[in-house]
Amino acid sequence: MTQSVALTELVKFDDTSFTPKESNVLIEKIISGLNLPAPIAAEFRRKMGALFETTKIIGGKLVYIGRIVCIKLWDFICQNPNMALGTLIGALFGLFLSAVPLIGGILALLSTFLGATIGSYLDQLQKGGTQVDGTLSKVLVGATNATKEFFKLIREILAALKNDFK
Repeated sequence: MTQSVALTELVKFDDTSFTPKESNVLIEKIISGLNLPAPIAAEFRRKMGALFETTKIIGGKLVYIGRIVCIKLWDFICQNPNMALGTLIGALFGLFLSAVPLIGGILALLSTFLGATIGSYLDQLQKGGTQVDGTLSKVLVGATNATKEFFKLIREILAALKNDFK
């Protein structure tokens, strides 16, 4: 891909009509949907606002890199709602499990992994995938799908930012 083609592709993702006011509305919807406590909501609001405003000059043009990442993350959550919710629930359980002495760290990782894989399996079923028998098979199918979806997200973000890494 040439530099001019990469810049053209990047500009397609750089939606300048997506304003900070609209990003705040989106962030508030996420906060209310997740029912975050006030201290966590404030930190989430601050971090997402900072991400949204991140810019980089590429090819002599100011590109809102943070907007691209936010839009891709939102698309990912919309395409995989159960996996996003499963990951969040698994991470919350993992937060509590991490307090267990000696094995808490392992249990926390396992909890997040299982939440993401179960959610991914449910997403795959909703998209018309075939149902499998056995818990281990479900976890393996979910883990495979979750891995594919996460790497697809990363690949899309890196493809949009490809010119920035040269």
